[in-house]
Amino acid sequence: MSKMRILLIEEAQWASDKELRDSLKNSPQIDIISGGFEKAAELIGSWNVDCVVIDACRGLNRQVSTESEAREIRKMFKGNLIAISDIPYNRIPLKRACCQYDCSKGRLAELLIRLSQQFPKDQAKKNLPAVA
Repeated sequence: MSKMRILLIEEAQWASDKELRDSLKNSPQIDIISGGFEKAAELIGSWNVDCVVIDACRGLNRQVSTESEAREIRKMFKGNLIAISDIPYNRIPLKRACCQYDCSKGRLAELLIRLSQQFPKDQAKKNLPAVA
């Protein structure tokens, strides 16, 4: 069975990174690597990822949308993009711009498991119901 390789892009290591890894410890079909926005292109190219997860906000007080970064990633990556934020409103610009999926950080593991169940059969490209 092929493993689905996930790149988690975030400004800083948030506590959910550890929580996500803990939630996926019984899902050996998923590999995760995380990095900052400045290393996204390098990681996408060198790690041959299947899905990119993008934190929807960054900056002081988390008030800066990462929509422009998501658009840049879309130019070099044609697989699934997932926008994550615990505030649904923050995910809207990324979803409109280029992300196929969006969810809260707490529901990310659930969405990744659902996508991995279809991988590599259709490279996780099927439209699944949203996970809020």
